[in-house]
Formats: sequence, C-alpha cells, structure tokens
Amino acid sequence: MSTFRTVAPRPFTNLKVRVRQDPLGFFSNVSDEFDGWQGIFGQYARGWTDMPEGAIWLTDIGPADDPKPADWLWKYPTSDDKGGYLFMHNGDSIVRYPDHGQHGPCLLRDICNGIIAARGKPPRPERQSYPNLSWVMCDCHRPQRFMTTTR
Repeated sequence: MSTFRTVAPRPFTNLKVRVRQDPLGFFSNVSDEFDGWQGIFGQYARGWTDMPEGAIWLTDIGPADDPKPADWLWKYPTSDDKGGYLFMHNGDSIVRYPDHGQHGPCLLRDICNGIIAARGKPPRPERQSYPNLSWVMCDCHRPQRFMTTTR
C-alpha cells in the first residue's frame, strides 16, 4: 500500500472521476455523473494511491492530461491462482453512489457481484435481510420488503 495523495482542487474539473476501464462491469449501472453526491462534485474521490504491479486501473481523477488512479483492483498473487481481490477506493463512502437514477445506490453491490463472477463462483442465494441493513441493497432489482410498519 502507498500513501494517499490528493489532486489539486483547481480547476474544479480535476475532481471529476472518469471510468478508465471496467472489465468486471462494476460501473455498468452508473451514468457519467455517478461521482457527484446530491449534486456535490468531488465527493466520490479527491485523491489517489499508487497501484501495485498487475493492478487494473479502473477510474481516473485529476487533470485529463495527467490522470491518477482513484479506484483500482488487484488480485493477490498466489502460486495456485486462488488469491483474493483487493478493491481500492480512494475516496468517500462508496455505499452511497450513485445517489440518483434507477440504480442508485448499488455501486458497492455491483463491485461485489463483479468480484464474485471473476472468481467463478455463483453468488449465494439471497436471504432475508434486516431493515437496518437493507439500505445497502439496490432496490431496483428486488421488491420492497419493508413498505409497511406495524404498531
């Protein structure tokens, strides 16, 4: 792991996060405006870290002519190819992105599903969740479970 470094906040476009490559479909359900939270630019990421050798550079931050890696994915190397994945997000709480559109917020879910698919293992069947944990899930792909209240 390396030291976190911030990008210069001026011009403001330096804080715009751009998807560089997405081989596992992490960002397939987000628009180009996914990095703004409630209309506030620069909340998704404000900096970057160096990537280890072999890492996949997922998103850019900083000036277009000198981009830096805001998000990257690295597979821990092992002799039997069973190493786990490390997803590095150099920014704010990723569970709330995107905060708008039909798939918000489901980025964290899409990242987890992409890693599971890359490992070649089927996801575990969905199980009943508790109301205080349901905010993490994207509601666009399952029926609302907690619509009514009991007294």
